[in-house]
This record gives sequence, structure tokens and C-alpha cells, in this order.
Amino acid sequence: MKKTKLFLKAVVVIGIALAFVMPGAAMIANRESVNVDKPAYVSLPKILGFEEGWVEQASGFWDPSRGINFMDAVDENTAWAVGYDGTGGSVYETLFTTTADGGSLWTANKIFLDEGYGLGNICGLDGSTAWAAVFSTGAQDEKCGIYKTTNGGDSWVHQFEGPYSFANNVWFFDENDGVALGDQADDYFEVWTSDDGGDTWTRVPEESFSGIEVVPGEYGWTGVMDAIGDNTVIFGTHAPEGNAFISHDRGLTWFGSFTGCSGSGLNPGVNELAFKDPDHGLAAHDNGATYDLYTTSDGGVNWEEITPTGTPYASGLSFVPGTGNMYISTGGAEGTSGASYSLDGGQTWTDYTEVIDIQLLSCDFVNGGIGWAGSFNTDEFTGGMYKYTPPPNQAPSPPEIAGEIDGKAGVSYEYSFKSIDPDDDDIAEYTVDWGDNSGEETITGPFASGDFAYASHTWANQGDYVITAKAKDTNDLEGPEGTLSITMPRSKVVTSTFFQWFLQQFPNSFPVLRIVLGL
Repeated sequence: MKKTKLFLKAVVVIGIALAFVMPGAAMIANRESVNVDKPAYVSLPKILGFEEGWVEQASGFWDPSRGINFMDAVDENTAWAVGYDGTGGSVYETLFTTTADGGSLWTANKIFLDEGYGLGNICGLDGSTAWAAVFSTGAQDEKCGIYKTTNGGDSWVHQFEGPYSFANNVWFFDENDGVALGDQADDYFEVWTSDDGGDTWTRVPEESFSGIEVVPGEYGWTGVMDAIGDNTVIFGTHAPEGNAFISHDRGLTWFGSFTGCSGSGLNPGVNELAFKDPDHGLAAHDNGATYDLYTTSDGGVNWEEITPTGTPYASGLSFVPGTGNMYISTGGAEGTSGASYSLDGGQTWTDYTEVIDIQLLSCDFVNGGIGWAGSFNTDEFTGGMYKYTPPPNQAPSPPEIAGEIDGKAGVSYEYSFKSIDPDDDDIAEYTVDWGDNSGEETITGPFASGDFAYASHTWANQGDYVITAKAKDTNDLEGPEGTLSITMPRSKVVTSTFFQWFLQQFPNSFPVLRIVLGL
């Protein structure tokens, strides 16, 4: 079957072709561009000489109505994206576009000129080096497989003719270690690894897969994958239901599980994956309007359905690195176009009001909250990309301090510290002054915004003290101080051994004094 991960619902859906070309092959669909009225707004930061929020850029494609179905943001200046024909004509080309200057200039190109081939995804290492997975809309042939560029996309080397089933995705963790993801071959998923930059590849053996069994006809989706940290990669499948396969060792071993994603609909199974760390992430199924969301907290072993508040749009999903639990969704369907964000792991979604009703497609974000979402272009110089730049960083709130406020000198007490970051940045550290001239203490994180940090302290002497604390976010911005006033009364420890001996010898003497001294 032909396939690709394209979740487009447009005003008029033209020519969505699903043709069976080989057993177990992947499905390809097309999202179309539609004309929408964009809300007029003026961004004050533009007047001041800099831009924040969602800003339209030119994707660089020379033909109109070219969309983006995979985005890889490398850093705040560098990104690579896969393009496709959004006119509904089902013309497949090896289109891509890339920027190395923050999106001021996107340079579009093709890996080769032949039609009938498409890109599953693209993985950029930097502004010069990237890998791409190439598939055929017909039978897979010698032109399919993995390609590499080292000159910013000007030319590409065909490194690997395969996977033989269908080249869904490729990912490199660094200049050497990478993984290529295909469909089934010999009754299990075709996954290949490389440790020399893609010059040579080794197929992962069947015994390296565990968990849920692969079923006949199950296949992966182009673009439906995510990589997290230094070692973890995950891909989603269509089957009778949607499964996910995750590796925590750069593709050498895999564990499969059922995510909860339905196997029905225009794009059955898992249509998007976004992880914040190797244990925590989201799987999404396009229900025809929005995403059905499922979350895991144990690295994909178990999944739980989310009943979200607000709109999780159904074209793109990305975790925002460096934040506590922030995800961004984008959508390009009629009636549900725009973008939204969640600060609580997908439970609650808030719209970005400036892009409501604007078609936004695949998205990806980097540290600092900067990211890109694809759209549809008008021509080479107009449209096709949106960049998001967050407002200037805001400082964390004064820490809330909780613990014993009426204690005893000489006794250790534990206190909690909690700060909220308006940008949902992690709290890098808390600086605490216990108020007794003992010096400042640093509680080193990172801690998610709103999570507790703990520290203990002992006051040697009686007295009244004020604990003060400040929180610093991961962008090195320190917030105002929070305080807690406490009292440490006089210790009731008697240090005169003669006096203790005297009271022991005359136990019935001075009963009131004994009570006062606590003896």
C-alpha cells in the first residue's frame, strides 16, 4: 500500500490515492492547501525591531501550494523540512528545504529529479549534514533507501539501497550512530543501524524485538518517529490498532506496545509521537478533527488515554525542550487550523490566538522555545513556513517555602521550596539563606516548574529567623525572593552535671523547677 503521514483535512479533499503496490508496504496520503482568511494583526515587537510570536517565512519552493510533512529543527538557526505537493495532484517528488540563518532564507531543492519518489523524513545534524529516507510510490527499487548530504543539500550520496520493504524514516544521534526504519520484511520490522555515518549498515535481528508481537500487514508511517536524548528512538505503526516500538540503545534492541491509538480513520494507528524524555511522552491518533492523545510515564511499556481540555490540533505535535511539560500542536484541517500549547503534558490546551484558522502542518521545537511549523506557500518568496519565537524570558515566581515555623534549636528540620515559571522553563536551582549567618545553600535541579525541592537545616541557637529563597530558571534568570519567618525557642538542655546530680539525689525537691527544665 502507498503511504505517508499526512493528516490533512481540507475544504475540498482532492485525489487522495491509496493504491496497493506490495504486501506490507507503507501508506501514502496527501494534505491539500486551502485558501483561508488570515487575521490581520500587528506585532509590537516588530515595531521595536525584533520579532516574537508566530511570524510567516518563505519556504522557498518555486511551485505554489507546497506543504511541509516533516520538520527537524536542529537549533535556533538551523532546520530541515520535507516538502510535498499540496494541490491534490498526488505528484511525489524528493522535495526538501533548509535554513541556516533562523529562517530568513529557506533554500528549497530536490534530492533527484525523478517523480514518483518521496521523502519519508529528513534528519539534520547541522547546517551542512543531513540524511533522508527515500521511498517509491510504486515498487521499491534501487533508487530508494538512505541518502546523505554534507554540503547543505546541494548534492546527495546514496548510501544504502533499502530498507527493502519501505524506507519510512532515518535518524542519526551524532555523526556516526544512526538508525534506518522500514516496514516488515521476513515477518518482522526491517531496522538497520550504522556506526560510521551511514557508510555501512547492519540489520537488527528478530530476536532483538520484544513486547507486542508484529501482526501480518502491520507497517510504519513515514515521519511518525521521535528521538529523545542520546539513545532513545521510537516509531509508530498502523495495524489493527496503533503500536509503538521504542529503543533505548540507539536502535539495537526494541520493545513494542499498544498505545491505545485506533486502527480506524483516514490515518489509522499512531499518527504522531512526541517525547520529553525517555520515559515520558505522547502518542496521537488523528480522529478526523483533533488528536486523540495517549501518555506514557514508563518508556512506552504502558499507555493511558488523556481526555484533554481545549484543542490538540492534528497535523503536528512537538515537545518543547528545556521546559517542564510543554507540548505544542499544529493543525491544517478545515475548522481546526492553528496551533495550541499545553503546559501540563497534554491535559489542557490553549490556542495561540494569532494563528487561529491559519493552516499549520508538521512542527518541531528546540531549546529556548523556538520552533517552526510548515504551511502552504504562494510562490518562492511568499509563505510556506511559520517560525515561533517566544516572548522575552520571564523570571520564576518567588518560591513558596513550607516547613516547621516553631521549632527547637539544635534539631534538624526539612523545608520545601516551590516556584512557578511563567514560560514553563525548568527551575535550574534554588538559592537559600537560612537567616543565621551560615551562608547561602544551593539546591541544584533541574526541577520542573511547580515541582518541590527539599533541603534541611539546623539552627544552633535560639532566636527568630527569616528564611529567604530565590529560584533561577534554565535560562539563567533569577526571580524575586520568597520568605518564611520562623522561631527557634531556647533549648531545654541542662548542661550542669552537678545540678543534674543534685536533682537525682533529691527527686522530690523543686518539683516545679524540674518541670520547667523538662527533667
